[in-house]
Amino acid sequence: MELVIKTTEDKFFRQYLEVLKSVSPLSKLNKTQLDILSELLRLSYVYEGESRKWEKVFSRESRASIREKLSLSVQSFNNGLSSMRSLGIIVNNSIPEKLCVYPEGDVILTYKFLFLKHGTE
Repeated sequence: MELVIKTTEDKFFRQYLEVLKSVSPLSKLNKTQLDILSELLRLSYVYEGESRKWEKVFSRESRASIREKLSLSVQSFNNGLSSMRSLGIIVNNSIPEKLCVYPEGDVILTYKFLFLKHGTE
């Protein structure tokens, strides 16, 4: 089955997380945390290939910009970051590469469902 999602650069990262949010650890994030993460992923894409990318993504200026864009208080924003740190989504002020995406043209995600025997997980 192929599902085509039309998007823009501004909406892509949030839509990407919506598609993946049924899988742990993303399934443990609330809407605000997903919004914050989508902005962090967008900045990761913007700064890809630059030296000190993660310093720029998590800089004071970037944090303020995200808070303003999402209309979040400092406390709400920091609580979101703390939750993501405790889930291993943010590690040492960076996001593990397995969660990052760098769209160049069309992005294709493939799912593989592994069926487990009843009672095993």
